[in-house]
Amino acid sequence: MSTYTFTIGGTPRVVLVETFGLKETLNAADTLFIDVRAVKGAIYRPPVNDPIYMFAGATTIFGGLVEAAYETGIGGYGNAQGIVTRVTAKSFYNYLTRFTVNATFAAGTLKSQLTALVALIPAVFGMALDGSQANGPTMEEFTFTNLRGDEVLTTLLTAATAASGGTGWVARVDPNKNLLAWAVGTVAAPNNVVEGDGNARNDLTPDSTRNDLYANKINGVFSGAGPATSTEYFTAADGVTVGGFIYFTTKYPASTSINDAWPSQLFFNSTNMGPIGRVGPNPNDVPTNAWDWDPANHRLRYTIASGAAFPTTEQITVTYAIGYPFTLTAIDAVAYAADPWERTIEIPQAFSLAAAQALLDGMLAQQSPVKEEIRYQTVNAGFHPGQTQSITSASRGLSSPTTVLIQEVNTKRLSSTKLEVEISAVPSQVFQGTFRNIVEQWMKIGTTRPSGGVATTGVAGPPVTGIPILHGSGNPQAVVTAAVGSLYIDDLTGDLYRKVAGSGNTGWYFLHQIGTGGGLGPQYAFMAASDSSAGIPNGQGGFANYSQTNLQHAAAFDQTWYTLAVTNSSTGTVGGFRSSVEPFWWDNDFDLSVMIRTSTTVTDARIWCGFISADFTNSDTMADKGIAFRFSQGTDAGWVAVCRDGTTQSVSSSLGSVAVSTRYHLRIRFIRASNTAYFSINDGPETAITANIPAAGTRSAVAVYIYNKNATAQTLYFRYAGCTFGA
Repeated sequence: MSTYTFTIGGTPRVVLVETFGLKETLNAADTLFIDVRAVKGAIYRPPVNDPIYMFAGATTIFGGLVEAAYETGIGGYGNAQGIVTRVTAKSFYNYLTRFTVNATFAAGTLKSQLTALVALIPAVFGMALDGSQANGPTMEEFTFTNLRGDEVLTTLLTAATAASGGTGWVARVDPNKNLLAWAVGTVAAPNNVVEGDGNARNDLTPDSTRNDLYANKINGVFSGAGPATSTEYFTAADGVTVGGFIYFTTKYPASTSINDAWPSQLFFNSTNMGPIGRVGPNPNDVPTNAWDWDPANHRLRYTIASGAAFPTTEQITVTYAIGYPFTLTAIDAVAYAADPWERTIEIPQAFSLAAAQALLDGMLAQQSPVKEEIRYQTVNAGFHPGQTQSITSASRGLSSPTTVLIQEVNTKRLSSTKLEVEISAVPSQVFQGTFRNIVEQWMKIGTTRPSGGVATTGVAGPPVTGIPILHGSGNPQAVVTAAVGSLYIDDLTGDLYRKVAGSGNTGWYFLHQIGTGGGLGPQYAFMAASDSSAGIPNGQGGFANYSQTNLQHAAAFDQTWYTLAVTNSSTGTVGGFRSSVEPFWWDNDFDLSVMIRTSTTVTDARIWCGFISADFTNSDTMADKGIAFRFSQGTDAGWVAVCRDGTTQSVSSSLGSVAVSTRYHLRIRFIRASNTAYFSINDGPETAITANIPAAGTRSAVAVYIYNKNATAQTLYFRYAGCTFGA
């Protein structure tokens, strides 16, 4: 028989036989309980996170870290019997709970996705994928946002269950920090049990309980927690011919709103092949009957009879807004017809349709109306969760050999060379345990949803519905690392920021000033509220139409969109407007938001939007002082930030592409104390500009202009502009 020994922090320790315990749980961290006796009155208390190992002879059977330690009297009788240090430790599997995943795992084998997961584990943990890891089933692509490492692993194992036709997958981190996943049935227990053979000590007790999360129909509402848009690529071989059309179907459902991003231009590699039409119920969904976007069915449609250009070796690029939330269903049709049992679960992740369906199918495979457990004790060694064995016991209703999956092993020591093991097993090929913990979080059963990431700089405040709230001194941009969705409060100014993109320390967006660090004052709204060519009276001074260009009601959109039209064929004709007075001083802070929408073409267009001290002209250079967005087709690759101090002008690199028939929320935030202008598009990350900022002491107006650089008609749709400013 083996001798059982222990080390803590690399030093051998003697533990009490009576109080030793080891609880091993499938797809979760194991827990070790030991009492270390004081030597010659010297109390021993190991540091938290000290490594602790248990050995059976030369074999390591537990490895982990100290989680807690405290002193107590032996047997609870004060100091009379001596003092022990009671130590609790968690196995190295617990490392998986200590980091957050924000990544896309490419479609491939389960092994390839486990390899991607292990690559994200902090190197200091020293974990690796076991060299014997099997390839496993073929998996869909998964995108994870703000999900803990252990929850990512459980999601992959659940999807692998569906991909394997219902055969469960389980995982363990061994004492050497190696992660290994295997299919249920491929790892056998040391022995089987037949009634009377002595392998089961004492009684064998089957136990049946109702599974409180059972369902034979599961609706998953995927609300998204990642990117709002998807860019996908197709070749001719990806097309599916149905009737007179060839379809290229995207991996996410698409937004059907015409105001959201959709592939309005056709690109073969990087070559623009012209506009794409739309198929749908919206009055503006006008097909070209050549290449058309079908948002309701999330696919690009090619009409064969059109004879339009079709790719040979080229790659088609499609960018579109994902249609969150979307709902999918997994159903056991036979069981549901006999005894309907339906559950709806909101899943705050941005999975593709295929990945989402695989997850639901795996969850359904893990459910049964009754959770059956078989418990027994043994003095045989070598049992671990994830093993399978056969149990035969006629007196317990198991006349024929029944294959069971061991899901929990509780061990206590009877002597220095003998253990007693209590085994809990289920007669199933899938594990019904760990994923229920995530489901409970998503369903808010006794807990909250998984929280977001942890900032490496900045202090975490109390969470609100799972959203991390951080704070620190100064702007978090390029300083504070956090997960998308996190909030940050600047202690110096009271400014509130939200993390809108990325997994690093960029992607922060200024929301509002909530503190007492100055504050913004009067608010001015300039809104399209009249069809009159005399101007818009809302707000102080309102907007005055420029060059007598009508502000026309755009009935094709809705009651709040208006048309700024350039119908004159002469080059340099302008449409647009500016505030009729100049209420804004460069001495003040200000925050400007403008909502515009491009038309079906931006060819030969020059668009200006921002603050000016003198009117814009049909030029890429401001006439005087200003801070503004510019898009000049043929000059700019997209929206750029322009600042001019009256003499010198600075122009940023592209802040984002400009597409046709696309809505843009353009925002400029100016802080006089730091002479910094912050530019953002569609509530995305801010770009800070400090060069050539206008000096204080000049009044300015808000203006939105569109020019035709050549003799072509131009149209820009305007919804509103609003500005808050003050000292």
